[in-house]
Amino acid sequence: MKSEAIEKEALLVTSKELAKMLSVSERTIWRMAKEKQLPRAVTLGKKSVRWKLVDITDWISMDCPSMKKFEANN
Repeated sequence: MKSEAIEKEALLVTSKELAKMLSVSERTIWRMAKEKQLPRAVTLGKKSVRWKLVDITDWISMDCPSMKKFEANN
């Protein structure tokens, strides 16, 4: 059971997956990321960007607050 919890926290989502979760376009995801309206992304290599699923689900459960409020609570 413990490994399942660790595995769940390690899951990363792409911009396409995140767009689907939020019911917005992928372009909107990139705009929101640029304007720092999303939790911080993880850069893997030079061009691969992902978001931690746990950060996104926490952010959504808090009703998508500003990043200052979100980061203060995490």
